[in-house]
Amino acid sequence: MHYSYSIFSIYNVGGSFNIGPTSGHENDNIPHQYEVVDNLTYVHGRHQFKFGADYRLIRSSISPITLGSNVTFSNPTPDTSGIVTLNSGTDTYALFFNQAGQTLDYKAFSAYAQDTWRVSPRLTLTYGTRWEIDPSPTTVAGQKPFTACCASNLNNLTLSAAGAPYYPTNYHDFAPRLGVAYQIVQTPGRQTVVRGGGGIFYDLGQSGAFGSNNWPYSNFLFDYGTPFPVPASYATFPPINPVPSPSNPGAVAMADTNFRLPRTYEWNVTVEQSLGASQVLSMAYVGARAHDLLRNETYANPNPDFSNVNLVTNNGFSSYDSLQVQFTRRLSRGFESYASYTFSHSIDNASSDSAYVIPAQFAKTSIDKGNSTFDVRHTFNGALVYMVPSPNMNKLANALLHNWAIQGIFTARSALPFDILESGYGLDPRYYAIARADVVPGQPLFLYSSAFPGGKAANPAAFTTLAPGETQGDLGRNSLRGFGLTQFDFSLRRQFKIKDKASVEFRAEAFNIFNHPNFSNPGSYPSYNNYVGAPNFGQSPSMFGTSLGGGSNQGGFNPVFATGGPRDLQLALRIQF
Repeated sequence: MHYSYSIFSIYNVGGSFNIGPTSGHENDNIPHQYEVVDNLTYVHGRHQFKFGADYRLIRSSISPITLGSNVTFSNPTPDTSGIVTLNSGTDTYALFFNQAGQTLDYKAFSAYAQDTWRVSPRLTLTYGTRWEIDPSPTTVAGQKPFTACCASNLNNLTLSAAGAPYYPTNYHDFAPRLGVAYQIVQTPGRQTVVRGGGGIFYDLGQSGAFGSNNWPYSNFLFDYGTPFPVPASYATFPPINPVPSPSNPGAVAMADTNFRLPRTYEWNVTVEQSLGASQVLSMAYVGARAHDLLRNETYANPNPDFSNVNLVTNNGFSSYDSLQVQFTRRLSRGFESYASYTFSHSIDNASSDSAYVIPAQFAKTSIDKGNSTFDVRHTFNGALVYMVPSPNMNKLANALLHNWAIQGIFTARSALPFDILESGYGLDPRYYAIARADVVPGQPLFLYSSAFPGGKAANPAAFTTLAPGETQGDLGRNSLRGFGLTQFDFSLRRQFKIKDKASVEFRAEAFNIFNHPNFSNPGSYPSYNNYVGAPNFGQSPSMFGTSLGGGSNQGGFNPVFATGGPRDLQLALRIQF
């Protein structure tokens, strides 16, 4: 069922008024996910066999828009009463658009077979394999998207038939895995166990670029000085024309030649030592190497018939190594605790498959090799629960003093990396990308002063824009580090029994109880001050909690409850039954 409607919104942006009426069926843009999973377990002697299959279907619908618009009035002048009247006049600029409807299916199928073999009381082997099938998205209703051929020569692109698959389905992606557990010492309270494993893991190949119904099913019209109210003639758009030409340039997404699913090789070794009946200390090495990761390369005007080509390649790669130490104490004598430390390093040439990168045709992908955007070198986490003891006294004292517990959670990590950028999109007229800045020799990269949020800021004199002819700045990708994070959360709770199967729990909680300031990196939400020449260049634009998003109708996390936010106190009452 479709519902026609019209939205008319007015909002203010920097002294401008924006008006955006839209008519269509956008309320039907609701994705549906269907999944069928089945598993079978069979035990025979020392073997435990498992078999299973998983079929997933995501149906994504884009409803048609008859007419959408965004009309902007810059610095409107109010009348003598202070009211801005928009029932007549001229706008500064306007955008009008329409869009055809479309429904796509994204499918994935996997099956596995596994055997857990208890070779001896000390040795257990687990081995098996998965089979992954991930076809290109298919159209089930509405307009069929276009792709092109062939990526090996963008100068001679040929438009494929509407609805043609972006890449062929591969039926040979098998992922074997092996795990080993060996108990070296079996003495109760002093057990020593060694575990190790490795395997191949495949990711989905369904990039967000695939399935777009923009060209030729959408029309966009920019205009300046449009009369307001907008004349009805602006609701008329040209008919759909699926033939690319200089007067109707195509804009499509396509997969690289020999496109394949991303795959990761993972392995780990862990030594686990019991320290008495309730405490365990473990130390682990975890490693991973990923190949053929998705990496988008966007070309501008590759030939006269195409204005934009989003090429999804397998040029991405990554590596991860970490040392992980963990101590766990199960609840004993009123104490329960957990502590972990991780020393790790993650390296890649793109931390997201939606990033704008310089195409490999113009620059080697190795120039982007550097710390991952999410690379955290040191991380420590700790948690403690203490059941407060209370002596048996009279009924009143017992009712007030029994069943109290104190809980604390501590988090500390080193700084995340960030870049200093030279410009926005359009670094080179042949493609869309964002360039890193050049480094000025002899200048310190950071300035330190109490006048800066967090006590430091990137030095404006240390970075400059690219020289003519440069493809990428000489600042290494993600080579700068901003601010770390430290936070301690505390709670006090009491449980009251109502009946045998019901209770009430009271909690008093304090997040970031010491109100420790945690700053975000330059360029974090909501600022772009990591661009050369930006206002407040190189300074932290916000607290870390705020940088995660505005919450509410802005999306993201509410900064009050996000990690790295200000001190927040709350009371909670929960009924359990």
